[in-house]
Parts: sequence; C-alpha cells; structure tokens
Amino acid sequence: MADADSIDQLRVESAVLPIGAKVPSLQDLRQHPDLARGLASQSLSRQPQGAAETVGPAITFGELSAKASVRPRQESTPRLDAEAASAGAVPYPEPAHSMTSEQCFKALNGTGKKFYIKSRYAVCSGASFTQTWFKNNKPVGQSQFVLVAEAVIAKSSRTITVQYDYLHMDQVGQSGAGGMMISPDASLPKKWPSTATIRQGGSIPAPRSWAAIKADPDPSFEHTVTVDAGQGSGRIAARRRHVAQLRAEELAALEALDMRWIPHPSSPGPFLLKTSRRESQ
Repeated sequence: MADADSIDQLRVESAVLPIGAKVPSLQDLRQHPDLARGLASQSLSRQPQGAAETVGPAITFGELSAKASVRPRQESTPRLDAEAASAGAVPYPEPAHSMTSEQCFKALNGTGKKFYIKSRYAVCSGASFTQTWFKNNKPVGQSQFVLVAEAVIAKSSRTITVQYDYLHMDQVGQSGAGGMMISPDASLPKKWPSTATIRQGGSIPAPRSWAAIKADPDPSFEHTVTVDAGQGSGRIAARRRHVAQLRAEELAALEALDMRWIPHPSSPGPFLLKTSRRESQ
C-alpha cells in the first residue's frame, strides 16, 4: 500500500471487463505499458448493455447484446411411467426463484458475457472492474474487484429483489485502491408503462472506500422493486403485463450495472467509482 504522498502522484486507468477476462500481470505491463490501453478497449461500457433475450418495450431501451446470455445446461427430461402417461399427468419442474453470488460468478466466469439467465425469475449480471496504477507514466500497481447482481422473484410475488455482491477485491504493487470511493446507484432508468407506480426498498449503502468494503465481512446490499397489479391500460395490458412487470423490470435493474470513473474531491484517492446506467445514455 502506498503512503498519502505517493498516492497523490499516482494516475489510474480503469476498465470494466467480463468476469474472468485475461488481464496482463504487473510484470507484463511493466515490459509492455500499452497493454493497459488494450484493456480499456475491451471495456464492457463500450458494448451493448441489454441482454439479447430482452422482450417487450424494454427492447427500445439501449442497444441489445448480439451474444446470447449464459443459460444452465439442459437436463434430460424425466421419463414418465405408464400410469402417469395414461393419466395425462406431465410433470413440469418449477422454474428457479433463487440464485447465489457463487452461482452467478461461476456461470459468467470466462464466458466473455455479462448476463446469466437461470430462469425467468432468476437472472444475474456481473463485471470485473480493473485498475492499472501509473507513476511517471510507468505501471506500478494493479487492483480489481468483481461486482455481481442477482435478481430474483419469489414464487407468486410481484417484488424483484436484486442483491449486489462484491467479490475478489485484490491489489498488487503500488496502488491507491484503498482510497477509491465506490458509490452504488441502483435507481431504475426506465419503467413500462411510464405511469406505473413502483415501491422501492432495500439497503443501498452510502459511498464507501475500497478498503472499507474489503474489510467488511458482508459487503453485499439489496434493492427491492414492487409493482402492484392492475396498472396496465388499453389493449397492450393483457400482452405486456408479465413482460413489463416480471421481466422488463428485472432486466432494467441489471442493465443499471454500468460503472465509470468521475472526479470526487472528498476522496483520499483521486477518483470515485459510481454505478449509473442512466448517466451513460
């Protein structure tokens, strides 16, 4: 960890990468400094933010990914016994309504993709935030963290619960990561229909430093969005109610996972990391 005087002399270049993306080692960066600029060119913030499977009015909000989202492996359909077949009883498994950060991380790790769809009621998004630290234009350190957001809807519920989890917070060499301020913004940039009333809750934290988050034994936080029934209108209501209230909100919430660097004068380090899908439009 660098002292305060050294931190003031550091410059940082950041990139938002797919989870598990290959990052050059500090030794490689010292030998080939241009590799850091190559990381910035791979940044997810430069790529489509919407999942390819987005449907309904949400397809008009931002550019959709050309890549299909990660999905669970298809399991073989269980064979029916003769009695069940004759009775016309065809069992259909209940879609998943839960997801852990470990499941999200494992599903996305190394795929080059941002979205994982476990079921209609359990989806997630994630990215790796990497920083390369320079002194006198020479790479002297690296830092990173992974952020995943798991969005789930309980059975027979109209509430989407999004849990955000910080993972793999690491640094090497001379780094100013400890003083970086991370400020989550979980606001929804769009809703359908626009007149719908939503209720939001959860435990979205105030800005915290990278060091404080790393020291927290449970740095996760939660954001909930509830949309009451009966708020559709006209002929679109019947067809779009499930899309707008069960799927569009969960995808819009995940699309909000877009981070960038902006100046923050009160930070002991030179930058604030802020989550904002809306500001990037």
